[in-house]
Amino acid sequence: MVAPGISEILSYLTEGEFSKKEIIGYIGGVFLVLYMGKYFGDSWRANELQEIGTAVTNFRNPFYDPNFEKGPFRLQVKYNELLTQFNVQRSLLQKAKEQNNEYVDLLQRTESKLRVQLRHHDNANRIIDSLIYLTKINHGDIVNRMLKDTLEECITVLHRDLSDKSISLFEVVGEKLKIREYVRIGAESAYKRSFAKGEGFAGYVWEKGEPVIKNNIDYEEDEMFKGANKPNHEFYSIMGLPLVVDGQTYGILCLQSESKEGFSEEDLKAVQFYANICTYLLLCDKIEVMRV
Repeated sequence: MVAPGISEILSYLTEGEFSKKEIIGYIGGVFLVLYMGKYFGDSWRANELQEIGTAVTNFRNPFYDPNFEKGPFRLQVKYNELLTQFNVQRSLLQKAKEQNNEYVDLLQRTESKLRVQLRHHDNANRIIDSLIYLTKINHGDIVNRMLKDTLEECITVLHRDLSDKSISLFEVVGEKLKIREYVRIGAESAYKRSFAKGEGFAGYVWEKGEPVIKNNIDYEEDEMFKGANKPNHEFYSIMGLPLVVDGQTYGILCLQSESKEGFSEEDLKAVQFYANICTYLLLCDKIEVMRV
């Protein structure tokens, strides 16, 4: 019985003739039934107060579901809204982290500068006090004593780790640079090593006539550190400042570090005062020798 009924319906649908209005009407009717069913179903499941029936026969809503969410489309809209809010908040959080990192970096650099300035202030006071006292008692070797004190104070004002630093003061003697005073340098290097203008790092600074920083020293490639110019104890960063008065060079102040990134431009500014003190002391020594 079922099969003939289905075949009759199929035959009617395939062989029958329908106008456009009838087709639209059928489709519209099906759509309306589905839409109304979905509408009332969503309304009953979503609203606990929605009554079922007529004005006379109203029943409590048995279909209410507190966990019900209306349709996948609305869920997608809500998901997109939440996703947009999430992306905005994540972007704001990333910007906040970047700003926080910038502030932390700024505070660290400011703290480092303040630390160096305070230490430099104390060092300068000690140097001047020592110079005044040694002058008052007419110390017999005031220049060498003050040079030693100045170099020891100088390596305490660098911005990076201080434990691996050494310092040497070269004096121009005739046509050569010779070490006049040093801190944490081997005695053999101090007494034997000398450079002509343009020879080795100190000679290069002498020839150039301006401060030089060289980090990441390569002993295989860099000519100024090869052969006879190679130090007895290797270091990987060096900084040199010429001691110049009125165009004449009296010496070179060199600081060495065992770190590959041992020095920065801030270090040049920090040690300039000590370079000036060394220049003054060497100049005073030259004047005293000339008087004698």
